[in-house]
Amino acid sequence: MNEIETVHFKDTEFPYNGHTHTRKVVRAFVFNDSNEIGIIRIERNDNFGNCKYYETTGGGVKQDEDNITAIKREIKEEMGYEVNDIKAIIRIIDEYNLINRINDQTYFTCKICDKCEMHREEYETEWFKEISFFPIDKVIEIYSKMSKEKGLVRLVGIRELTAIKKVKELLEL
Repeated sequence: MNEIETVHFKDTEFPYNGHTHTRKVVRAFVFNDSNEIGIIRIERNDNFGNCKYYETTGGGVKQDEDNITAIKREIKEEMGYEVNDIKAIIRIIDEYNLINRINDQTYFTCKICDKCEMHREEYETEWFKEISFFPIDKVIEIYSKMSKEKGLVRLVGIRELTAIKKVKELLEL
């Protein structure tokens, strides 16, 4: 894998109480045949509060997985797609003070090549409301608005906005 840019974000939304662990995460901007990006609308009510926002598909890398295996698995589980043309685009390390965690996230772009069965975790079935496909400028608009909110929505918005802007920059090269 070629060297990709790494960006760090501190959590400015919640009080700092130390970080107890780092979670290795993969995330993807999944493109369909119309060159639109699939993102997931999430509604949750937990320690972070009552939150409604959009997020890329992704999750934790298991101990026996590499990043490519993990992102393929996450996309199958959460979106129900097989993908190809997977490219790493940016690494984002960000803090979540409320849960004492640092996420070390690698973002990818990929293309849908086939449909398959979803296998969501119980909380994902509860929180994930729908998968929507939007043109890249609409995705940037969504994450721009989220980055002006508060709490978890702001943290996710800043992270996702940074990644989608990198996607657009790379597409325009």
